[in-house]
Amino acid sequence: MPPVLEWEEVSVGKAGRMILEAVSLTVEEGEYLALIGPNGAGKSTLLRAALGLVPLAAGRIRLFGEDLSRFRAWERLGYAPQRFAAPGGGFPLSVEELVGMGLIRSWLPAPFTSRVRARVSEALELLGIPHLARRPVHQLSGGELQRVLVARALVSGADLLLLDEPAAGVDRETREAMFRVFEEIHGEGRTLVVVCHGLEGLVERGLQRVAALDRTLVWCGLPLEVPDHLPSPEEGVCHHGQELRAERRA
Repeated sequence: MPPVLEWEEVSVGKAGRMILEAVSLTVEEGEYLALIGPNGAGKSTLLRAALGLVPLAAGRIRLFGEDLSRFRAWERLGYAPQRFAAPGGGFPLSVEELVGMGLIRSWLPAPFTSRVRARVSEALELLGIPHLARRPVHQLSGGELQRVLVARALVSGADLLLLDEPAAGVDRETREAMFRVFEEIHGEGRTLVVVCHGLEGLVERGLQRVAALDRTLVWCGLPLEVPDHLPSPEEGVCHHGQELRAERRA
């Protein structure tokens, strides 16, 4: 079985500056991985690169064993971005319409068949926000919008979930509830890659591996072994989950 996601010597530049340099990281099927690092470390860029949203300066990416340039099974991925420009004015989009986009992969409001409505309602209920279904997206608070974007990523039942700072702007109680949801869907066999600043709450909820970025990969290992002070890019060493794969083979 090929890895679900592979970044191989991936480099990304913008405006003459390197954002990512020679990042190699593999995510196995059914794994729960957190990406950590300081602001500007390239965490969001790494996720966006996996979706083909930013061009590579070097390297290659594979999804489910297939080169990114040939990959077409986008329904197998769910993505919650860190930022979302909520449309307003002449294009008022409701929460249930936005979440429904996770089912049809379109930038147009979803046709609300009974099946779509049921799936959307289930996702909103899972995130504890069914009361927001009819609210215009541009009226949401930052924390509400984050939960809505996670619901959109979850609604399709995608095999691989890429979640960029999903708990940003939410209170502690909401964050803990969200992490319980992640633990539950990981328990169903789905693969999660979550960008976060800290690991509080995640380690207790089934997180398996942590990768630390600072333009390149500086450390990778088990959650309870994350060093107090992460190495600099010049010092970094990463182990690509060999322990986890060996454990599964056993």
